[in-house]
Amino acid sequence: MALTTRYISAIYDFRATLPVDISLYRPYLECDLALVRHFVSRTESLIDVGCGPGWLLEALLRDDYVQIYGIDISRNSIEATRLKCDSYRKGAVELYQTDVFDRPPIGPFDAATSFLSCVGSFGSGEDARFLNSIGHLIRKGGTLLLTALCLEGLDALVGTTQISSVTTGTTIISDVTFERKTNSITITQHIRNDNDGSLISTCPTESMRLYSLDELISLIKGSTFCSVTAYESCKVPDVLFDIDRTGIALFKATR
Repeated sequence: MALTTRYISAIYDFRATLPVDISLYRPYLECDLALVRHFVSRTESLIDVGCGPGWLLEALLRDDYVQIYGIDISRNSIEATRLKCDSYRKGAVELYQTDVFDRPPIGPFDAATSFLSCVGSFGSGEDARFLNSIGHLIRKGGTLLLTALCLEGLDALVGTTQISSVTTGTTIISDVTFERKTNSITITQHIRNDNDGSLISTCPTESMRLYSLDELISLIKGSTFCSVTAYESCKVPDVLFDIDRTGIALFKATR
């Protein structure tokens, strides 16, 4: 099922309110930060597309990146990002709460990131338009760093996998279902009270089509990018990763 941007906004408005234990995600954040360090200098301007609650932007700010920006359709995500970044250095990060499909009159930037991108959520024609919209934010010769789930490495994942994340007083349960016949994945999150097991709330279900590496390369090349390099499982030369990211590929594209 292709998702509308309004529906995606509702998903990420919900997720931005979750009581997340950042230590659980720290290894993944360090991985994303290492990719940015490798490909983007600290003096270049960078916009994080779909910045979510702002973990990467806060990390870049602490890592002495000086021209960083964030864009997200979710109001709650933008507010969460602003709180994080302002608590470190007020006003240092410029944020835009808008739909990237609307091609807001901002930029162009030297680089853009879209880690665990929404590619696959919109349907193939709209996925291409999503990538075009990101390209619109980047200057000629600029860089896009995009990670996405892909079919390679996920062949063994069929059916539903349950992932639990425990925080103070609550457990976030994520049901991840991979449908091999349609090459799609759905994610449903439930929040339960640890004291009595009662259901507190449920996030709207997210559904994504999974592309192969070759399909993703074609999609990116077919938009506004003149060259694309793919790294399966984020195995980038000269960058050391301490975690297994099987099924996640990195795409470095030049505008």
